[in-house]
Amino acid sequence: MHAAKGGDLPHWNGDVDTGSPPVIEHCNGDPVCVFDAIVAATPAGVSVTAIVWENGKDKARVTAQGPGAQKFLEETLAAKGVVELLSRLERKHQRG
Repeated sequence: MHAAKGGDLPHWNGDVDTGSPPVIEHCNGDPVCVFDAIVAATPAGVSVTAIVWENGKDKARVTAQGPGAQKFLEETLAAKGVVELLSRLERKHQRG
């Protein structure tokens, strides 16, 4: 796992099927309900920084930061394609 530089928290992003994970399936894909349910399920130490939907699909990209963000996306939200994101300065530092 990449260690963030300069005290930044790690950011993670993944695809969430907005009709299937148990924590949001009661929403039946309703974007307002899904947003509220994800925010309510976010554990201490994790911050959801963005939830955006793919055009015409019940699928959202969720970005979260903090030490437990990757686990939250993968385990609680059953996100697929979870990747770590870097700021421009982190990427510059990484490149050397």
